[in-house]
Parts: sequence; structure tokens; C-alpha cells
Amino acid sequence: MIKIFAFAITLSSIAFNCKAQVYIEPISGFQLDLNNQDKFKQINTAAQLTFHKNRRYEFIVRLQKTWPIKYLSSDSSFSLNPALPLYANAPKKIRAFSYSLSIGNRFTILGGKTNNIFSVILYAGLTVQTFAISYKYDKTNYTILNPDKSITKAGLFLSGGFEYMHKLKSGRFFTQLIVASPPARKMKYPANFGFVAPLSLNIGYSIFIKKLKRKK
Repeated sequence: MIKIFAFAITLSSIAFNCKAQVYIEPISGFQLDLNNQDKFKQINTAAQLTFHKNRRYEFIVRLQKTWPIKYLSSDSSFSLNPALPLYANAPKKIRAFSYSLSIGNRFTILGGKTNNIFSVILYAGLTVQTFAISYKYDKTNYTILNPDKSITKAGLFLSGGFEYMHKLKSGRFFTQLIVASPPARKMKYPANFGFVAPLSLNIGYSIFIKKLKRKK
């Protein structure tokens, strides 16, 4: 994965030294987690800077934040007090969210000369995933064996998918279906979940900013 990420960096240096049309693209969407039996669902928002090289290729710099939809579960808590029940349910709430910075490539596969364009999108970047965990139970008399803990971890990731774009008189509308890998690292303690590997459906809009000229 590190080699792929280095290759993407090399592509970025090429992109910034070539003639291109520049767009800013706000994006919003919804995503499901493929790595935890669909436990975590998130709303995502992103903004990306796109360098349109030609009708077949665009280079992308993307910043994204995901917003958690809380996941409710429960663990078992136990008491040594003989006057209380041995077992009690301990409701648990997990809020999974993340930040990511990535660079990407948009390759046109159909419709490059028309107003309806189908493309393949590939990204490589760095993501920071956070799992905020809270329990609600009688902490004075009960305890949870090996409870889940809040955690924040960063790692490299890859993502890719398909995009449909429609050119308008001013700007471009697009929708994406993207799947991403979890960050390339491991949890350091036993947990009832893993890092999020999202499948996202996004919509976005391209706003033309300026035209870059080739550097001599």
C-alpha cells in the first residue's frame, strides 16, 4: 500500500506542472460499513479540488469528514454483591467517525465527448478513525469484563469505484459509488468491532474556478 501511495504522490507532482482546468467539488453522501456486519452507518461530507487534464483524465485532492449515526448495543455487567442480581444488562453506544485526506484519479471510460460521462475513481490517502464508546449502567455495584474502549487510530487507505457525471451549462453534477479499505493497521486490544471499511453513495457538484497554464 505504501508503494501505491508513493505512486499517487508522483502523479500529483505531474498534475501540478501541466495545463489544467480547476474545479472545486463539494460532496455529500451516506455510507455503510462492510467490515463490521453493517454495524456503523455514517453521513459523509467532502470537498475536493479537481484538475481536469483532458477528456480522459482528472487529478483530485480530497478532504473528507464522516459524521456518526450512533450504534446501540449492550454488554453484560456483573456484581459480587449478594444482595443484587449477579448479572445486569449494560447498554452501550458507539459513535464511529473519521477524517481523511487523499489524492485521486478520475479515468473516463465512456462518454468523454458527450454530456454524460462514466468514470472509474481511484483514491489513496490517510484516514483517522475514532470510535467514541459510552456505557450506561450501575458502575458502583457492577463491572464489565473486558469492556470496549474509545479509540482513535490513523492509517493509510485505498478506495475506488464508479462515477456518473452530467455536464450542465455551468458546472457538472455527479454521483459516485465508492468502496474503501480500512486503515492499514490493527487494533491493539481485543474489541467487538474492527475499523470501518465504508461503501458510500455520494452526490456532488463541480464549480469551475480557473484555468492553469503549463509551466515552462
